[in-house]
Amino acid sequence: MKTLPEYIRSLSLVLLAASIAYFGYALITTAGTLGQMTSQATRTVERLDPLLALAPTVLEQAEKLRQTTDATVSEVAAVRELLPSVLDEVRATRETVPAILTQTERMRVESQAIRKEIALTRDQIPPLLAELEAYRTLIPQILAESERIRQLVPPTLDRVESIVTQADEVASTAGENVFTGMISGIVKAPFKLIGSAASAIAPSGVNVSEADTEILEQRIETFLGTAEVGDIEAYVSRDGTLTWRYGLTAKTTEDSETCRELDLTTLRSRKQIKSTQLTICLNQAEGEWYLKDAN
Repeated sequence: MKTLPEYIRSLSLVLLAASIAYFGYALITTAGTLGQMTSQATRTVERLDPLLALAPTVLEQAEKLRQTTDATVSEVAAVRELLPSVLDEVRATRETVPAILTQTERMRVESQAIRKEIALTRDQIPPLLAELEAYRTLIPQILAESERIRQLVPPTLDRVESIVTQADEVASTAGENVFTGMISGIVKAPFKLIGSAASAIAPSGVNVSEADTEILEQRIETFLGTAEVGDIEAYVSRDGTLTWRYGLTAKTTEDSETCRELDLTTLRSRKQIKSTQLTICLNQAEGEWYLKDAN
């Protein structure tokens, strides 16, 4: 029968044998794994070779990046030094904004007034153009009339001188006042167009302003004293809606009065709405033109 020490020694031998067997198995396994690791290490080295070849380039780029970083840091420092002045400029600009807004509001209000004025001016352009067109058509007649007047000035002056001489000779007679009044009426006419000329100027159903009526009467007065038979003039109302054309058709003497026959035509939108034959005579005693007949 074995003793306890013998059992322990036998167990130790068995464990030792098992350990040797496991160690052998581990060596065999490690040897296989070591081959795989060697192959993998070789492949890793092969992969690292291109990276190692790029190492100088990477280092060169890193150096350049470092230099660029230094320049960037310097630029940032310069920008940081400029920040106070930029902030001051922003503050000054911000303080200016209220004044700019006030000026802008004032300009907006003024622009509204300017637009209204432009609209009013634009509304006045059509009648102005119509009146200019009427004047343009009258320019040849005006030039011809000026030439005729220029040619008539010397004979007229001779006639006036003769009339004055005759007036001096007749001054001693009882009819001095009557004769002198007749002469002065012919020479100084026109004075004033009296009578109901407004009814002939303003067609029925058409409103004509007092200003247009007055201006037209004044023009007809001047026309009566200077026009020759066949002369024509025109006047466009201030709002451009009406046009009057008046022409001298005859010079007559009725009941010892100097008379003028006028053809007065009223047009609206270039369409005739009234045509009147006026007979206007000169009151020698009062030196005034008056409307004698209208049909």
